[in-house]
Amino acid sequence: TLCRYDAVDINVYEANLFHTKMLVKEIDLQNYLFNSDVYELPPTVRLEIMDNLRREMIEILYGTGNPAKFDYMRKILSPLPIRLLALQEMPFPVPEAEETGSSPLENARQKSRLYFTAYQIPVFSCDSGLYFEGLSEEVQPGVHVRRPQGKRLNDEEMTAYYAALASRFGGRLTARYRNAVSLMTGAERVFERMDESLSGDPFFIVSKPRGRRAK
Repeated sequence: TLCRYDAVDINVYEANLFHTKMLVKEIDLQNYLFNSDVYELPPTVRLEIMDNLRREMIEILYGTGNPAKFDYMRKILSPLPIRLLALQEMPFPVPEAEETGSSPLENARQKSRLYFTAYQIPVFSCDSGLYFEGLSEEVQPGVHVRRPQGKRLNDEEMTAYYAALASRFGGRLTARYRNAVSLMTGAERVFERMDESLSGDPFFIVSKPRGRRAK
C-alpha cells in the first residue's frame, strides 16, 4: 500500500508534532465523489476538481515575513496546483533569518534552510540585490541596498547616496535587480537558481531628478 504514496516524516520537536505526511501518487477521482459517477461530469469539471485536490495536497511554505511579498507570490502561483503557506500559519514562530550572505542566493538559501529545519515541510525563499552595469565589485550594493556603507539608510539618505554615486560615474547608472530562489523539499533535496532569466528589467539611477513635464 505504501508504494502508492509519496511519504515524508514530519517531526517538529518544539511543538511535539510527530507524523508522516503522505501524498497519493495517482488520484482516483471516483473516491472523492458522493452519489455521482466520474463520467457523468464534463471533462472540464473533472480537471477543475483534480486541480483543486492537488492544490490542497501540495503545500509549500514561502519563507518571508513580508505580507505584500506573500500576497504577490500567491497571485503569481495561483494557476499552479499548490497551496502556498505563510509563516503566520505555522505552529510556532522562529527568529528571522540573519541574511548574512554576500549574494541573493546565499540569503535565499539561509532562509529556506532555517524554515525547513524548523517546520520540516517544503520551503522556498527568494532574495534580491541591486547591481550596476560597468561598476567594480567594491561599489556594488548587492544585497546591502539600504546598507551600502554598513550603515542603514532611511529613504532620503538612500536617495542622496545613489544620486551621488550616479554623479561620480557620469550622472546616470544602469541598474538591475538580480533575484535568486532556493527551494528545499528535504535535507538533501535543494533546488536553487540565480541567473539572468530571474533578473528584473534594467532602469536608470540619475544624479538629478527629472522635472515634471508641463501639461
